[in-house]
Amino acid sequence: MLGQACIARYGYAAPETAAAFARARDLVEAVGDIQQQFPVLYGYWAVQYVRMALREQNALAEQTLALAEQHRDPERLCVAHRVCGATNEMMGELLVAREHLEQAVELYDRERHGSTAFTFGQDLGVAALSHLNWVLWLLGYPDQAAGRQADALSLAHRVGHKNTLGFALMYSAMASAYGRTAGSAAEHSEALLELAREQKFDLWTAGATVVKGWAIARQGQAAAGVAASQSGLAQWTSSGAEWMRPFFLGLLGEACALSGDVRRGLGALDEALAADERTGQCWPDAELHRLRGQLVAVLPDGGRPDEAIAAFQRAIQIARRQSAKSWKLRAATDLARLWRHQGKHAEASDLLAPVHAWFSEGFETPDVQEAKALLDVLR
Repeated sequence: MLGQACIARYGYAAPETAAAFARARDLVEAVGDIQQQFPVLYGYWAVQYVRMALREQNALAEQTLALAEQHRDPERLCVAHRVCGATNEMMGELLVAREHLEQAVELYDRERHGSTAFTFGQDLGVAALSHLNWVLWLLGYPDQAAGRQADALSLAHRVGHKNTLGFALMYSAMASAYGRTAGSAAEHSEALLELAREQKFDLWTAGATVVKGWAIARQGQAAAGVAASQSGLAQWTSSGAEWMRPFFLGLLGEACALSGDVRRGLGALDEALAADERTGQCWPDAELHRLRGQLVAVLPDGGRPDEAIAAFQRAIQIARRQSAKSWKLRAATDLARLWRHQGKHAEASDLLAPVHAWFSEGFETPDVQEAKALLDVLR
């Protein structure tokens, strides 16, 4: 299919890709070809997903689910739950997303659906597992999330489909970034860069470059990291992709702060929040506000602590609304740390203790360990 070839060569949001799927949709609807309707609907959804046209992608997801439920075919239902899960994930509807994605994983059959990568652009199982990893991590289950992503990467290698492997490596790199494990992020992004350059997967090249830049900035090469992330982000933006762009701007903002350019970092975060408001992909909003709080707190001449507190409280509020326990823990830790520095030990402990106590796993992760270490000091 021309649309899938365009995805691999130009990226999901490229005009060539959108035109190919729009034409294909018109054709299958004109002839009433049910067999081809599903891959075309999926492909057109993917275009709108990467462009972050949420109204259009949500309508396509609902249409896909309705059609799948009408025919009760496991493969079509797997596709439909995957697209509904991914769409709700972007909107911050994490509990709904988890329900859809777990159904997609349950419906997936490696023997029956092993060829779906060539029909839909990625293997259905790898895609569902990768999205589920993301959602589980946000919901506060980092160990379960890591297990799902390891399953996705293992399956991607077995499937033997290059774009599926690129997808799994991209999600693995991003998972390492939002989990703040720079070494793993660098490893996955480097593996993806090698594959993407070999296969001329431009979108994956751009995304991997952004994540690698953040990783090397965290590892002490801040100037080089900023340059790499900025270069990758420019390439990503030029493709027309809005998906992940706010999160990538957040990584750039953090890298800028590590280089000592806090004001430039704040500029990147403000751009990210504006992009979220414009597109409606609100899943990273809590983290972006938290990062903004960190940066305003360390501005020259003593920072702006009141503005930082407001940013952390806003992050907690958004995370609570989305059930995003991992974002909530991170923001609560930052706010508790600032209050401790202001001598408000009781308030800090009262805020952080119940958030930390909720977690039943992830005790070896940086976020849970930092929260525990701070609580030990406060008690």
